[in-house]
Amino acid sequence: MDEQAEQPLNVPRWQRLVLPSSMLAEPSARRSVRDWVVDLAMFALALGIGAVVLTETWSNHHGATAAIDIALGSLAALSLWWRRKRPAEVAVFCGVLSLVSGLANGAAAVAFFNAAIRTSGRTLVGLIGLALVVNVAAFLFAAGVMTRLRTLQAAPAMQLPLFMILMTAPVYVPRNLLEGWISSVAKVNPMTAIVESGRSLMAGDPFHVLLAFAAAAGLAALLSMFALRGLRKAEAAG
Repeated sequence: MDEQAEQPLNVPRWQRLVLPSSMLAEPSARRSVRDWVVDLAMFALALGIGAVVLTETWSNHHGATAAIDIALGSLAALSLWWRRKRPAEVAVFCGVLSLVSGLANGAAAVAFFNAAIRTSGRTLVGLIGLALVVNVAAFLFAAGVMTRLRTLQAAPAMQLPLFMILMTAPVYVPRNLLEGWISSVAKVNPMTAIVESGRSLMAGDPFHVLLAFAAAAGLAALLSMFALRGLRKAEAAG
């Protein structure tokens, strides 16, 4: 039975063009025409959605922030190439980048949909829960900055701190590969617990999930006070 299950599908060549390569059951199976068409469509959809978001927020970009937004959005779209083999990892990666990049929002939408149809329910619930709490915290931080500065020029003040937090956390590589001062900062960075918990959920071996939710909820609580005080200052200023 096992030997029969491992045999490749005996289908005509024209049908191989429209079947996904994962159904051909061949270790050396090349990507089919269907795979290429779907991939290009996903890239186009991600960039299209991201371009709409970027256009709507373009007036908030100034100098380096515009270049950072486009670079991170392009990186998120490129990561969709690995969405079949690593759906949860790509979803987390794109979701994190979408916190600081408008262009990355399109790739995040595609990646989350892809993860929803390819990962287990427990993993998906954990990842979505963490993403929601972290996004609420990021929104509260942005609201606090905006209500204090009350100008469109406040956009860099919202994005750059988030960018620095992400760059000093093990987002792109595991923590044991970080060296020097970045390694020391990563140990006290609350985003480290969130990222590492997300990775453990993807691997099917949850690790420090409660710590990650506690870190995210703590950030949200602190930033809610930050946003509320900013709102009161804005009201007092008229």
